[in-house]
Amino acid sequence: MEVKDWQAALRAELESRRDAARATKMQAYMKSKLPYYGVPGPELRKLVRGLAGGLLFPWFDSFNAFVRTVWTEATHREEKYAALTLLDMKQTRAFHTMEAVPLYEFLISDGAWWDVADEVAAHRFLPLFVTDHDAVVEVLRRWSKGSDLWLRRSAIISQVLRKKDTECALLFELAEPALAEREFFLRKAIGWGLRSAAKHHPKKIQKYLDEKGDALSGLSRREALKGLVAASEEKAVKKVAPKKKSSRTRGV
Repeated sequence: MEVKDWQAALRAELESRRDAARATKMQAYMKSKLPYYGVPGPELRKLVRGLAGGLLFPWFDSFNAFVRTVWTEATHREEKYAALTLLDMKQTRAFHTMEAVPLYEFLISDGAWWDVADEVAAHRFLPLFVTDHDAVVEVLRRWSKGSDLWLRRSAIISQVLRKKDTECALLFELAEPALAEREFFLRKAIGWGLRSAAKHHPKKIQKYLDEKGDALSGLSRREALKGLVAASEEKAVKKVAPKKKSSRTRGV
């Protein structure tokens, strides 16, 4: 299917689901220049997956061009979300290699808002940490030291879903260039990264908080402490939880 035919089908489906009242609220909440149809996220993702089920991309270039066209020609914000959903289709996952990083960079920078940056940064780099670790780390280091706010934020939060695999030293390194910044979205990103890491590496995060002192913003520190509290509560629950009795019959 040609991209223009797919766009037409997508727009027709979105138009049929238009909710003017919800659309106005969504646009106001997201401070978006583009209007909304008013279609909720879960419904939109289900719709896009259904429409994209038969799409086949023989090589990365065709996939890259398709996503960029859907993104750049969007008339409503949901169409941009549709482009992001295409990144998470079963038939496109094989394309998520270092070759796709320029596409991610374009989407984050052009999207220039937290909804896009957070979606791409939190999910798209997870497999790359496994398959192309050193290469992706170099990209994130470059982003963290650059001038683009949303790429800087993306670098900091790129590990929020890595759980026990989170590399705390890397998190600290990527956050360092933003520590003195007063920008809310950077301070929040640092806090989010620390909070996520604290649940699995509480000692390292506590040590970091102690060492940084007032160099860390109050917002970032409060977020980190939430993670430490969660880790402490989980540890306490495990201590008092009754041990399950073995179902095996012991020999006499």
